[in-house]
Amino acid sequence: MEKGTQKDKIAKAALDKYDELKKTGKPIPSQEWTVYTAIVMLNTKEEIVVALGTGSKCIGKTSLSSNGDTINDSHAEVIARRCFLKFLYSEMRKSVYEESICLNYKKDMAKFILKDDITFHMFTTCLPCGDATIFQVSPKYESNKFKKEIKVTPPLEKRLKTETDTYSVDVNDDNNEERETLVNFTDLNRTGAKCLPLGFQDPKLLGTQYHVIGVLRTKPGRGDPTLSMSCSDKIAKWNLLGVQGSLLSWFLEKPIYFSSIIFGKCRFNLDSVERAIYGRFKNDLLDFVFPIGYRHNCPVIDVVDINRKELMKDDSIKPCSGSILWYYGCKNQEVAVEGKKQGVTKKLRNIGKANLSVCKRELYHDYVNLKTAVSTEKFETVKLTYSEAKNLSVEYCKLWKDVRDRVFKIWSQKPKHFEGFSICEQ
Repeated sequence: MEKGTQKDKIAKAALDKYDELKKTGKPIPSQEWTVYTAIVMLNTKEEIVVALGTGSKCIGKTSLSSNGDTINDSHAEVIARRCFLKFLYSEMRKSVYEESICLNYKKDMAKFILKDDITFHMFTTCLPCGDATIFQVSPKYESNKFKKEIKVTPPLEKRLKTETDTYSVDVNDDNNEERETLVNFTDLNRTGAKCLPLGFQDPKLLGTQYHVIGVLRTKPGRGDPTLSMSCSDKIAKWNLLGVQGSLLSWFLEKPIYFSSIIFGKCRFNLDSVERAIYGRFKNDLLDFVFPIGYRHNCPVIDVVDINRKELMKDDSIKPCSGSILWYYGCKNQEVAVEGKKQGVTKKLRNIGKANLSVCKRELYHDYVNLKTAVSTEKFETVKLTYSEAKNLSVEYCKLWKDVRDRVFKIWSQKPKHFEGFSICEQ
């Protein structure tokens, strides 16, 4: 592949695939917007989109399901990653009996390994919510009135920048009342993601002291708070443990990491993205020993000069209510609304046909079916709960515990009963 054009080829492949999708689930032009994320596989010959997702919604904690049949987080990055898991299961099943486009199967070990020339890359049209969106911006407001400068020195606090911000105050000579007008005022690009209750909180002071940087956050919910971690935090986790998660770790010889994350032309700040998805934990992990195959992944971060208006946040119009789900090898795209298939009535929400193919329950079905096909162990996998199956990936789970104790101490944990389901229950 010609050097210097890889990011453009990744972006082009991603957007070409989006254009091929049916209109169902896409935003209405000039009335709605959404975020689009695609996972692109590269080999020595071509770029292939293997998974994608759209969306910007997240359900609140009172709407969570203990049956694993509802998708809680429908942000595009999370949807695309779930579709990527579905793609991997599909390719694993295929490679047991025939050639896979990305995996080899080691029958003697019942393990799968990526082919040597394969890398995976994420393309997304917006910055991930949370810490990556917090960076300095400098709007200017002009005024012809008399101004006097006031120095504002915020309190010193760990992880907070301590620059002195300057703003000006207009004085109305007629009634001697003061009105604030910002001139050359350094501010922060802001996020709606919320600091976790047990951690540092946003001071919400003027300028660069509005947010605290580098902390864990949950996604905002309208009225009903969510328990879903921000996309910045989830991507940071993937850069430590791999994208594959705990269940798939049982089958893989090595974890899978993204080699690069490419952004469409958006309000972009390289320092904030690097800080959010891997930089903020570097010092805490200097002496940390990873298991063989795992690492602190630092993907290449880049941006392309491509702008699709309907695939970027726009406060002047409303966000699209649906999320598109698609992965390489599936027959048709799916559309999710509030964590279920689009068009499902409230009466039918709890039946299997309402489940999306990438919800926890359906991915657990894939896990059980694949393990039954490749494992020689003498036990009935189908009787295990989802949580018990995750714990079988001992190395992954130990690493997650160690990393959580080191850098993700207050990571939002859903109550245990939300992962206590088994697939023989429904």
